[in-house]
Amino acid sequence: MADLYKILGITDKEKSLPPKDFNKMVKSKYRKLSMTHHPDKGGDADKFAELNEANETLSNPEKRAQYDNPPRQQAGFGGFGGFGGFGSMRQQTSVNPHITVSLDITLEECFNGTEMNVGYRQSTLCEDCNGEGGSNPSTCSECGGQGHVRFMMGNTEVAMECRTCEGSGQMNVDPCNACNSTGHKAKTTNTTVTIPPSLLSSSTLVSRGGGNEIAKGQFGDLRIKIVVAKHEIFENESHHQPFNLLQEIELIYPEMVLGCQKTVPNIEGKSLKITIPPLTQNGAKLRLKGQGLFHRSASEVKKTRGDMTVEVWVKMPTEMSESEGEVLHQLLDKMEKKEA
Repeated sequence: MADLYKILGITDKEKSLPPKDFNKMVKSKYRKLSMTHHPDKGGDADKFAELNEANETLSNPEKRAQYDNPPRQQAGFGGFGGFGGFGSMRQQTSVNPHITVSLDITLEECFNGTEMNVGYRQSTLCEDCNGEGGSNPSTCSECGGQGHVRFMMGNTEVAMECRTCEGSGQMNVDPCNACNSTGHKAKTTNTTVTIPPSLLSSSTLVSRGGGNEIAKGQFGDLRIKIVVAKHEIFENESHHQPFNLLQEIELIYPEMVLGCQKTVPNIEGKSLKITIPPLTQNGAKLRLKGQGLFHRSASEVKKTRGDMTVEVWVKMPTEMSESEGEVLHQLLDKMEKKEA
């Protein structure tokens, strides 16, 4: 199995980071590498799929713990599974039917909707052994084909799953070398995903039948978790109003006091003229109706849009000429006399 830590370039020192810091570091490394290796940008699909697998496993504490401490195969009674190449019929790996991958999109792609290629690792049944993990099954001698053994504990009869055949009642005389007796093989799969407008972070798209093969012709689902990348200008105004956008602008002190006209961009790349009223306070918010993201309704149709808020902050100078200082001193004197 590939070293997921190595795929993301995580050092031994970074492995010991606190869980919260480790997860932030994993996502940061994943985003940088995914931008380089994304198939839509000329990257390698297999490498991108490996990055997705590494991110999904290492950013999830439970999955990471399972990866770091894989379950150990139990030897059956009588040494089966070691001598003569015998193996349990249920020696094949238990596979989660569903696959979850993360997909990074820009805020512009979130606004407009888009189609993207997603590469991921998918588990299918081994064709050599038809998913059985081996061939030439024989009845398990330990449980007599029952799949469980019984014994007395005090006055109580207890039934336990047979550890030799792992509950199947049969043993494979000839383990499959093609899949290492797991019954499954991993392959890289690519699919095109249609992302509708205004699908926000943490939203999940489900592709039925795109997951792992758990029985002949039976597949789980592919679950695609959307991650909207941080924008250099806009952000969502709040969790309660996710379709409203917020941007900040800086004005010099005279513009805040006297008022002015300014031009700001919207999510469509257009320039909008706004009026800053006189005596605008620091941190004031100006709302532009209908300049946010499209609302998602039950009909899934573009109908109405959220708003865009422009938050105004004073820009403090980093240097000042002598003449400017004199003007400000004169202004300060007048204001102090006015308040006196």
